[in-house]
Amino acid sequence: MIAEPAKRLVLLLLCLLIPGLLSIPTSLAPNKSWDIISIVALVALAGLSVLYGLKHRTDLQWLQACLIMVIATWTSDGLLQAFLPPKPLQPLVVHRPALPPQQPVGHAPTPAVVLSRDVPEALAHLGHI
Repeated sequence: MIAEPAKRLVLLLLCLLIPGLLSIPTSLAPNKSWDIISIVALVALAGLSVLYGLKHRTDLQWLQACLIMVIATWTSDGLLQAFLPPKPLQPLVVHRPALPPQQPVGHAPTPAVVLSRDVPEALAHLGHI
């Protein structure tokens, strides 16, 4: 006999898998769709194994202790990243070479291309603003 939580988990995951499988033939990126379907299937297996493994109170206490350690690690990592100074982003400026002298009439040389996450800073660096 299957336990009630396992039935609910299987039903929920079937609600994700069936539409995903039906959408694959018309998908623009079928490989990505198959990746998502496989991830949902792995989550289903992991969820069922967790439900099976948490039959006793000591198992639940072990899981809670492990989750507390993971959350504490993530929190301390986040605090470290929040309080340490970030490295300044340097704009990457790529200059295209000027067109040769025999360019057709009406064509101007290509302007410099600015690639940066911080566009206003890059424009100020180039003297545009």
